[in-house]
Amino acid sequence: MKNTKLIVGDLDGTLIVKHNMLSKRNRDIIIKAREKGIYFGIASGRPLDELHFYKDWGLDEDFDVVIGLNGCQLKDNVLNTEENYFIMKKEWIKLALDVMKPFKYNPVMYIGNKMLTNEITELVIKSASSSKKEIIVAKDESEFYKEDNFKIMFRVSEEDMPMIEKEIYNMDLGPIRAFKTQSTLLEFSSKEVDKSFTLQKFCEHHNISVNDVVAFGDTTNDNGMLEWAGVGVCMENGSDDTKEIADYICKSVEEDGVAQFIEDYIF
Repeated sequence: MKNTKLIVGDLDGTLIVKHNMLSKRNRDIIIKAREKGIYFGIASGRPLDELHFYKDWGLDEDFDVVIGLNGCQLKDNVLNTEENYFIMKKEWIKLALDVMKPFKYNPVMYIGNKMLTNEITELVIKSASSSKKEIIVAKDESEFYKEDNFKIMFRVSEEDMPMIEKEIYNMDLGPIRAFKTQSTLLEFSSKEVDKSFTLQKFCEHHNISVNDVVAFGDTTNDNGMLEWAGVGVCMENGSDDTKEIADYICKSVEEDGVAQFIEDYIF
């Protein structure tokens, strides 16, 4: 790993404890990596308009690459470009709602600077506050599929998630796919969506070999990225399916596992 050219990490549960600031140790390791000429990026399920906080984290410049919406958006800050991929057609959004009908859920969708939902719950309020979005309550579920969108999310109970995952992962969903991004959040998007696709695009733009990429993640929406990268690292606090496909398991996010791994294996 001494020839690493790019390090990329998921955000919540990997680089930061959800809704918290970046720790000093992780911040310092990012700065040190970039001083050594290593690109550093983040790959999140959040949209790009929520991923501007590098100054709040004490960094002088933005990340070299920012991947939003699980791979639907790419911001290349080296080339100063942005690209979008994999829009969900409105009929696909309706399909996702139909698939979820047997279960208890609260749908959530980003629409510009607003957050559309069926019900205002504590989790929705916390998420909207963190992302600085205005909450809009849908009059009926048809509002979710009025227009094409990148994705639709479903808040479910942590207790129900394993059962819902098991049933949905055994379904043929046609043009869409589902994956867990938090213990209480299931997301649907176009079946092509994967953080690895967008990460590969960045590497192609900068002639970086996959063997020189180290990726960190903690749950199902990170699996493709961790499998694709030369080295995939799962957090100790990560989900079992992500641990199974990872090359390494590092310490938890609370213990600054990303920084510890980089210090031990890359520097």
